[in-house]
Amino acid sequence: MAIESRGEGVEGAARRARYAAFAQHVKPGDALWLGQHQDDQAETLLLAALRGSGIRGLAGMPYQREWQGITLVRPWLSVSRQTLADTAHAMALTWCEDPTNRDIEFDRNRLRHEVLPTLTQRWPDAVRSLAKSAGLAGEADTLLASYAAEELAVLTLGTGCLDASALAALPLPRQRLLVRTLCQQLRLPTPPQARLASLLGQLTAAQDAQVLVEWPGAQARVWRRRLYLMTPLAALPDWQAPWNGEPGVSTPFGPLQLRLERDTYLAEPFMLRWRQGGEVLVLPGRGRRDLKRLLQERALPPWERERLIVVMVGGRCLGVLQPPANVLWQAEGATFHREG
Repeated sequence: MAIESRGEGVEGAARRARYAAFAQHVKPGDALWLGQHQDDQAETLLLAALRGSGIRGLAGMPYQREWQGITLVRPWLSVSRQTLADTAHAMALTWCEDPTNRDIEFDRNRLRHEVLPTLTQRWPDAVRSLAKSAGLAGEADTLLASYAAEELAVLTLGTGCLDASALAALPLPRQRLLVRTLCQQLRLPTPPQARLASLLGQLTAAQDAQVLVEWPGAQARVWRRRLYLMTPLAALPDWQAPWNGEPGVSTPFGPLQLRLERDTYLAEPFMLRWRQGGEVLVLPGRGRRDLKRLLQERALPPWERERLIVVMVGGRCLGVLQPPANVLWQAEGATFHREG
């Protein structure tokens, strides 16, 4: 199978390809046993230490974790490579050996074939001891995550949103722990050290400053003393679409799950498009209101304002939508109903 690298190196690309195969062949709800063993765990700890990783990296590979609905289990992390090989030979088993496992240009292979043998000559229990240290680091990491979850419950203002001012008042090590833990809860990649330092340094930015810090697979924004963690927002396409008022019309966010009652004086076809600025709604009991002012009153973050859809008929704005089924405002004479 050809492996496409995305700037992650051959080893990283190979890992991504393996997990893609898992997703293709293992059904959600099933368990998959992986073959990593004690020697692999020792190598993982050494690699993490050489990269300057924190306690989560030093914890190595967990015995069990959930991934895309699949339970990944590593039952042999306490068993040495030699014990497994001896048992396999005794049972007359055969297996495939990856020819790249001998290429010491790869960091893990260099540790496996040159560094660990040297260590075990001087310290025969080196592999077992390193794997044990990884296990103890894993226990400490689990304990820290439990404490962090309790503190996050106090700081949380919404899904993926923290009180930035309260977070900034904490010592830096706690700030780093809390941001990383929240990323893990949201199933987002944790930020690299430099990106995390940049983010934490901007928690007290001016009230209306729009701070954006990105790393692969995630981004953080600070606005109005709130910290938001999220998946990266894709650029919006050039889009608009006619609408007959019935649910199911396609939008960049999926089918619209709303129905609009058509009054007799609204005979022209409706048009869905992005908010462009300058829209005005006539609200029941409130009269004419600029959409810009309404958004400011609701304190909707700027990046969410850009993703609103307005319903137009001629030059009149009938409603402001957050697809697939949320109506923020509806104009006088226009009634939206949520479907499904």
